[in-house]
Amino acid sequence: MPLHKENKNLLRKELDRAHVETTLASVKPFLANQRWLGKSNRYLGDVVKKLADDERKGKLNRRNVSQYIAISALLHNIDGWSYLGRALSSAMHGDAYAAGHLAYYAELRGAMSLLASEGVGVFKNRHYLVNADASVKRFPKTSGTHEFVWDALEHWGKQGASSDLISRLVRPQSVELLDWLHPVGGGAVLRPTARDWLKQWGMDIARLSKDRDARNEISYRPTGLKQSISLKPRQAYDFVQASWGVFEPGSSSSFGEIDAHLLRLSVEQAYVGKTGNPPTHVGFASFVDVIVNGNGFGAAEANRWKLFLRRETAADDPLLLKLAGIKPNGSAASCLGVIARSLLMLRLSCGAVDRLFAASGIAGRELDFWRFSFGAERGFWSSDGPPDPIGDLWLDVDEALHDLRGELGNLRGDGFLSDLLGGLGASLHTLGGWERVPLWSIRPRT
Repeated sequence: MPLHKENKNLLRKELDRAHVETTLASVKPFLANQRWLGKSNRYLGDVVKKLADDERKGKLNRRNVSQYIAISALLHNIDGWSYLGRALSSAMHGDAYAAGHLAYYAELRGAMSLLASEGVGVFKNRHYLVNADASVKRFPKTSGTHEFVWDALEHWGKQGASSDLISRLVRPQSVELLDWLHPVGGGAVLRPTARDWLKQWGMDIARLSKDRDARNEISYRPTGLKQSISLKPRQAYDFVQASWGVFEPGSSSSFGEIDAHLLRLSVEQAYVGKTGNPPTHVGFASFVDVIVNGNGFGAAEANRWKLFLRRETAADDPLLLKLAGIKPNGSAASCLGVIARSLLMLRLSCGAVDRLFAASGIAGRELDFWRFSFGAERGFWSSDGPPDPIGDLWLDVDEALHDLRGELGNLRGDGFLSDLLGGLGASLHTLGGWERVPLWSIRPRT
């Protein structure tokens, strides 16, 4: 159901990202001591019970809650990538049900991270907004986690502030989407696109927020009693290969490849919105020229972008974007669609977190205590520490993808899973290690 009117009023009157930025800045002393929050923070553990107890006693520690919400933007994102990695590992081992289940929670955590970056904290059946520097106000009307996350995300997605933020997070060649589209209307033409992205990439949260029985069926009922979802080895591994391919970090952007394709979709939707004509219309080339020429590229670079935006090079959308639009229908493709949507939701929240930390005056080096230990725990490096630059973590992925391409080249038809597993070895661990993405992409520079 739509967000309750009283909750909408709270968001409309008191939602301000600046409050989250100043609140997050107040945790800098804790980061210096290699902690996310102060030792005395009331809500470090058993947060849901303590919030209920403190509300009942009229002793809510608003500063502690606000700091918890601000830092959770990053922590929810990290957890989301971990769920996503396990989802893809399940897919690579032929377990479609576990893959879809874990991917749903990756998508949910991505949405919670995005909301937390805006100051919205979700705590089971009571939720709070950072409405001032190091303070919070409780949302008047309560609902469960899944329902509230979707209702809040959907409402936020309809506001101008959301499209403004999203258009600044997507940055092909380090140029914000808002600047790319400025010559043809900027934010005004991007609003429908941003709204559609949130609606599509949160599709599973929307569906399961309203269907508790379906959530319980997925979570608690034995999957073997149902007709099996057949996730063919080639289908799963082609998806893994294609997904990593568009998440390769570039020299100018952590998300250069996927952002370029999102730009193209934005340009096409903007053209349809302004003219009513499809991108195949003869006037689309001139529309692209106005956009590219308005961004000051050199002749060779401008020509490269024009060819790409007109689909004269790399004409097909990535498999990831194609599958993200498939509605759940019990098929293997729709299982991969959940993973695709979680990837895109996490990409957005990664950008939101990076931007939030930079605006709060927190530099990448202040997160090194987390980065160094986390990467070692996930097996990405040993006691020698991370590579320098940390983007070189991609080299392991690139090597694993090379191994995968070799194995897929030898596979006859869809093949048997055992035909692939025997030759991949350690590459399977690498290809499931999507926690690498926040390690190399959340590096705020102040």
